[in-house]
Amino acid sequence: MYIPLVLAALPALSRATYLDPSLQHQKPLVEDAAPASSDNALLPLDLNQDLDYTFPSHPASHTPLHRLQNSAAIHATHHSNNVIRISIPLDVFSYAGTVTFSAQRPAAFTWLSQNPWNPAMNHVPLVDASVRKGGTVGMPVETATLDLSTPFLELPTGLWDVLVLATQPGRDADARGLSVECAARERFPDLVFGVRTGDEEDDDESVAELVVTPAQYVLQSEDGKCTLLARAAAHGDESVTLGWAAFRGRPVALDWETSQLGIAM
Repeated sequence: MYIPLVLAALPALSRATYLDPSLQHQKPLVEDAAPASSDNALLPLDLNQDLDYTFPSHPASHTPLHRLQNSAAIHATHHSNNVIRISIPLDVFSYAGTVTFSAQRPAAFTWLSQNPWNPAMNHVPLVDASVRKGGTVGMPVETATLDLSTPFLELPTGLWDVLVLATQPGRDADARGLSVECAARERFPDLVFGVRTGDEEDDDESVAELVVTPAQYVLQSEDGKCTLLARAAAHGDESVTLGWAAFRGRPVALDWETSQLGIAM
């Protein structure tokens, strides 16, 4: 049962222990790093001013990150391995993210089955979505779409209204989104998504929490300004889109061999 969220008395943000520590303080790629095995290809990610990620596909060209979600585009990367791990750091301006093409699946991931007839790897089965800080305000949501072409999380109108009350974004919005006070981030709530794991028809079906913290959905630019990487869903009050901001500091993997999406919960 959900209880009202008291926005005026939000307690301090607790430490997010579920984030991958290596991505909270990610080191840049250096020459003495351990070389990739013959089964792996490790490529750096590049972030442009429009907050679009690309990776090198040829010496003189780059491919948008979101194309890895399309089965038809995988062949154009010229990598034979079908397991793709995507790592985006919390500090996206200081450290490069990476894409790894591998023959083996990473351990300790929650794997979500996809429709093998769907060319897009983007289905995240949900039970609910909520805004949580001391108390919780939530609503049932059946599904979410992973969209690596955007950093933004798109929320149902009811949850977006609660987040606006909690974060008090300014009116000076730009192409990157609404501005918020950087110093107030510790008072902002978490965004919590109940992810259905296992087969819906299986008695062993369970629900895991995907928790997105202010450290992930608020982006501090190099000039010190903070932007809210969340917005209201454009279509429907029960739709959720998870942009790459939800996976800052948390790797995600695409296994095209088994048609499964992996998330480090």
